[in-house]
Amino acid sequence: MEEFVEVESRGILVHEPEDDPVLLLAWAERSRVMPVWLGAAEAASLAARESGMMQNRPGSPEVIVEMAEACGNTIDRAEITGYHEGVFIAALVLDNGNRVDVRVSDAVAVCEVAEVPLVAARDVAEAASVPAAPLFDGGGAAPAEAEEASVEEFAKFLEGIDADDFLGNGGTIGNPGNGGGTIGNPGNGPENDTDVTDDDSSDGSGTPGSTPER
Repeated sequence: MEEFVEVESRGILVHEPEDDPVLLLAWAERSRVMPVWLGAAEAASLAARESGMMQNRPGSPEVIVEMAEACGNTIDRAEITGYHEGVFIAALVLDNGNRVDVRVSDAVAVCEVAEVPLVAARDVAEAASVPAAPLFDGGGAAPAEAEEASVEEFAKFLEGIDADDFLGNGGTIGNPGNGGGTIGNPGNGPENDTDVTDDDSSDGSGTPGSTPER
């Protein structure tokens, strides 16, 4: 049975020098962070939500949660189950066991709305994360100051890391037929939060979209 670990969003930072937005998913148990490169639109939407900006109308995450409830179901959790050619594979899991494929950024937002956990397969978390003790050690500072300082320190560390360090290191993570996939270079930009489709696959592994969704 696949083992999962809980992760949580620690916000978005800008990765120099290309100014790529990166979502930080913290794995507190191991003091590690999974960086998820986002498209500009996904980053802006998630950042606005996490900053507490109010919306005049329900956003997509609210609609997803309300639709599930209207159909007599609830969202139990969201899972990050693997990679497919450098792109994270994630799904919402309903209380009846049904699964809905989503991007990681959407999974984070839905989990916040539904107040349910976001988990990652342990092998994915181990392969796609980096040590990030500064994010978990406030050093005695006030909580807000410690959080800001730790993110800044981690941002400096991340400057020496390229998206390809996570997207192009080869190998296989997860079961391609059950939400897993391969690690490789997507070849169409730094985002590893893009949609994956099964249009041309007969073995369940799927193929990534031709262009990143921004």
